[in-house]
Amino acid sequence: MTPQNIVIGGASGAMPPVLGWAAVTGEVTTEAMLLFLILFAWTPPHFWALALGALYLCYAVRLYTAYSDRLAQRCFRYSSVYLATLFAALLVEHYLA
Repeated sequence: MTPQNIVIGGASGAMPPVLGWAAVTGEVTTEAMLLFLILFAWTPPHFWALALGALYLCYAVRLYTAYSDRLAQRCFRYSSVYLATLFAALLVEHYLA
């Protein structure tokens, strides 16, 4: 019932990658916990439309200063693409290393 509920709920939302990792490998490793921490840290800014990068920061500032439903939707979509891109970069880095 408060804005802080997303922080608490972020832990449950960040658990699926850890559970999937444990189901496949049989253990919870540092990499699985890193995925958890990324999602956990990403959740509040994603829903509150705060900064996770320069363009994201611009969206957040514009959303704060000149709110509109359309801009909020654009910011939400961008944050989803941002997270997918971050995970893709981690995957590429893993296989190129």
